[in-house]
Amino acid sequence: MIEISKQPAQWEYFDPAVLPAYTRRRKPIGRRWVSPQDMSTVLMEQVGVVVASTLLRRIGADLSWLADGVEAPSLWRLSVLQIGGAYLVPSGVDRMRFCRGDRHFDECLSGDAAGLCVTMLSLNRIARECADKFQAPPARLRKLERALASFAASHPERRAILSVLD
Repeated sequence: MIEISKQPAQWEYFDPAVLPAYTRRRKPIGRRWVSPQDMSTVLMEQVGVVVASTLLRRIGADLSWLADGVEAPSLWRLSVLQIGGAYLVPSGVDRMRFCRGDRHFDECLSGDAAGLCVTMLSLNRIARECADKFQAPPARLRKLERALASFAASHPERRAILSVLD
């Protein structure tokens, strides 16, 4: 019988050399990739069943909107943050251009930063839909949004991320 280790993957951190000087003093936020077979379970633990299914259903459309009509990839990866958040990253995408003439941004982002942007946008839209129905968004959703905002502030591409989300 072969024994499979259930040891979690090690946390990855951004290289301090690529970060601006003022962010190097902050405690780094680690992240790790979730295996594809565990992705839906981990995502449901992070945000709940309803938000997870809504997020998975609409993230491709939100990415296509940000990238001004570019077709969204069908495969995604899940990155879990050390501070208790998670975000989806399009699989197999090295760089992606986000360009919206009606929003006045034109940024070329890594696949990781693009996934962070589109996840934050999708979660914000889900929270807004709850508010439009006079429902309070789930507490886990707000916690996840705060964790992603903290991670975005320490990301090497934070200026481009903030430009897209502004």
